[in-house]
Amino acid sequence: MTTGIIAAIFTFVAAVVPIITSWKKSKRKWSLIVLGGVILGSSIVSIVSSYESQKDIQGVMDSLSSARKETQELTNEVTGGDSYCSAYIQQDGKSDQGEIYVYNLGNYQLPHVQIFCTDYTINNTQERNNRMKTLRYDNFPASSHIPSGYFISMDKTKGVDLYFQFNYGPKKGLAFETLRMIFVKDKWAIAEATERNGRTTYNISSDFPEQDPKKAFLLPSQK
Repeated sequence: MTTGIIAAIFTFVAAVVPIITSWKKSKRKWSLIVLGGVILGSSIVSIVSSYESQKDIQGVMDSLSSARKETQELTNEVTGGDSYCSAYIQQDGKSDQGEIYVYNLGNYQLPHVQIFCTDYTINNTQERNNRMKTLRYDNFPASSHIPSGYFISMDKTKGVDLYFQFNYGPKKGLAFETLRMIFVKDKWAIAEATERNGRTTYNISSDFPEQDPKKAFLLPSQK
């Protein structure tokens, strides 16, 4: 019950109590009846008005809430919302090379993403820097993946150690990913660390030799 309705009820009670008290003393009971009726009618009108006002206010609040949701949806469509990218390597099985695929893990198209890929499997710093790959995608469709056309060595004795920096532009900022792969028995085991929005998450497959994230790899920001 709203404050306006409660106030109207208290006003009605406060006005009626003196009338009831004066009922036995008064000789003009009809005038008290008329006065009581006026007070009752006024109170009912006040209560109804308060209720209608509350409905109007609720309607305005609902409209504002709907407008905010629509505005947020339009903003998400422009900026990409909470969509973000991740990289994965697809090996063809016929050679010791694999192609990097980039995934949009979200429900919104990413208007712009630039990716810097560094292969830390290459020990020589100069060679590693020379082979750094830059990928760029505009209007990256939601919930989709794109082959990059960039192939890396997948030597089973060395494994894979890649570092990615994702630049989404000024509105979404940067994200980082370290991807390590080690050949165990007859398949590749994977360990992944992702830094996004100030948080680091880990995804380490059960067959990866080291399960402790601090030992599995350095954080991307420490590269």
